Amino acid sequence: MTSPTPFDFKTLWLGRDPVHRIRNGQALISVGAVGLAALVALSGARLQGHAWPLLWGWWLASVAGMLVVYAFVRSGWSRRLDDPSMTEFQMLVAMSSVVTSYPLLGDLRAMSMGAVVLCMAFGTAQIGRAAMLRIALVSVLLLFSAVGFSYWVWPRVGTADQERVILCAGLVGIGGSVAMSLRASGMRVRLKLQRAQLQEALARIEDLAARDALTGLFNRRHANALLKEAINADDRLGHRFSVAMIDLDHFKRINDQHGHGVGDAVLRAFSEAAGAAIRTSDVLARWGGEEFLILLRHPSQRQVPEPLPQPLARLQEAVNALRVPAATAVDSAGVAFTCSIGLAHRAKGESISSLIERADAALYRAKAEGRNRVVEV
Repeated sequence: MTSPTPFDFKTLWLGRDPVHRIRNGQALISVGAVGLAALVALSGARLQGHAWPLLWGWWLASVAGMLVVYAFVRSGWSRRLDDPSMTEFQMLVAMSSVVTSYPLLGDLRAMSMGAVVLCMAFGTAQIGRAAMLRIALVSVLLLFSAVGFSYWVWPRVGTADQERVILCAGLVGIGGSVAMSLRASGMRVRLKLQRAQLQEALARIEDLAARDALTGLFNRRHANALLKEAINADDRLGHRFSVAMIDLDHFKRINDQHGHGVGDAVLRAFSEAAGAAIRTSDVLARWGGEEFLILLRHPSQRQVPEPLPQPLARLQEAVNALRVPAATAVDSAGVAFTCSIGLAHRAKGESISSLIERADAALYRAKAEGRNRVVEV
């Protein structure tokens, strides 16, 4: 009997998904930061003689706004948005709390400018240029509104010069934050481009490492990796497969009579013809020299593959019809060649080495029996 899982407060507040936990954590930090900053502002406003109901009402409204953001993020509703973290909305809620504290602080109202800079800096490294410019515009309008309200309506404790100095301080803070954000945004764009270029380069390197330089087919190393995957699929899911080992007949004679250039052309011609003959589910690889390997996949419900898979029959027909141009060819129609094939069906639990050995043995039998044929084991 398993013991009950202990209650986990961290999972309760942050969730289990790693990426979502980061977003939830950021939203909770925002709630705490706004709550603490609002408490400091509340203390300053209390020194100005304001009634506690007004101050606590303002503090609760500030924290409640951030809790609403957290609820949207924690519930997963924000995942449908372009910014699942709702960073822009968090900044606007926090900025609204800051500017509404401006009239409440009276003679201490200049201290709210530090909070303005803090709000702007919150999203410097996270949001894009357009979002930052929107927030800056809204923040400037809110700041002008708060200063104007404080000077002309309530509590009207400062002179015009004082309000102008405080306003300029706020505008400098907003402008500096915007400048840093735009610079950070440009760096993120460059890093994203560099990361994409790096991933593209790595993909090309991986593809080159898996390909044979002459034929463009998968090389032996990659073919072994694919065989391991096929064995795992067969053992776990019953996805049966076979291996065909192919050798070009009398290839040394072609090189001796016509040169290695023609020999290379023969290898490329065979690769193209074989690639066109096999199914898209099969894999053709150059095993080494003039030897090739085909991984033939069969339907999972087929326990015993058909005696001679159609892809191999089409392959032999295509190869027999090939003619490779050569200046030294005795036959003006070009160099003709054939191939021998050894086919082995994987037995249950059989290893790669055993399967390849059986396919090789079948290939040697095909050559011994006259070449240009398929021998199945």
